[in-house]
Amino acid sequence: MTAPSAFSSVSFVGLKLLQQLCGKEIPDGGIALSPASIGIAMAMLAGAAIPSEAQKMCQSMGFGDKPEELDAVHHHLKHCNDTTAAANAIFAEKGTVLHDEYTNFLERFEVCTNMEFPRLVDGRDAINGWISDNTMGMINNMISNDSLARSHLVLINALAFKGIWKEKFDPKNTASDFQFKVTDSDIRRVDMMFRFKEDIYVHNTSKYRAVKLPYEAKNVSALTSFTAYLPRDGVSVQEVMSCLPSIQEQNSFRQEKIDRFGFPKMDMSYSTDIFPLFEEIGLHIPSDFPKMGEGGNIVSSVLHNTAVSVDEQGTRAAASTAVMMTRDDALCIVPGRVLP
Repeated sequence: MTAPSAFSSVSFVGLKLLQQLCGKEIPDGGIALSPASIGIAMAMLAGAAIPSEAQKMCQSMGFGDKPEELDAVHHHLKHCNDTTAAANAIFAEKGTVLHDEYTNFLERFEVCTNMEFPRLVDGRDAINGWISDNTMGMINNMISNDSLARSHLVLINALAFKGIWKEKFDPKNTASDFQFKVTDSDIRRVDMMFRFKEDIYVHNTSKYRAVKLPYEAKNVSALTSFTAYLPRDGVSVQEVMSCLPSIQEQNSFRQEKIDRFGFPKMDMSYSTDIFPLFEEIGLHIPSDFPKMGEGGNIVSSVLHNTAVSVDEQGTRAAASTAVMMTRDDALCIVPGRVLP
């Protein structure tokens, strides 16, 4: 699978999860997901299932038929430009023996393995330290003692991004304590960055106004942009989310000279267990992953953490997805199964 096709596949799952989360109560701090991080972690997990179950899992997520097709996402993020970084790891209790076939599969994702802990919880500092190191220090203490105490193995992806605006904002123009309208009843004070009389990529519909802010890039293959959608008055975030699939299928942004363009600075973080959402959006998760070794391997949770910082210079963002595995099915909720 080519990198563009692979990214389109992971975006499919990410968008469905985001729509599901936005359909619930949106927290004051907002919601942020990384489809790429989730997709890579799920592909690595699928590789541990028997072939027929791996195929069902991948097809339900829009990944094609084989989990190894998603290695294109990992390699693009890690090797194709200097704005992104990607890393994968497995931490497990001492004595865990992965099947050779699975070990060979994980080499496609350049997975670091550490299986030296008498109990997984004994490796909490090392595990959380690895996540922090591979997310530019933006995600810390991600996995709790309780989560590790219930698990014998954890499969982790970590991503980091640092982009510099192609056209930077002048800090002298940033207005503090600026009123930003979230909804008709929710007005918040923010630090608002401004650019004046510049060409901005915009897209307008009756539901929203969207802007695309490019980042610096050394070559065409590394071009990336920050795209933001602002709902029109009286339009909810949920309504805008329902329009996103058609938006992704077209390239309808055009340059427009704007006398006064404002964009808020932000620092946000988000964390959740996305595993319960899988059944809600129709994803197939096998009840066992035998290639991870003997004794049963059941998904108990899929922890997902993100952090985003936007300022006058650009954007720093990080994400990590941790798939927690247990041998005790009484400790987990598996989509599609009724457990005692």
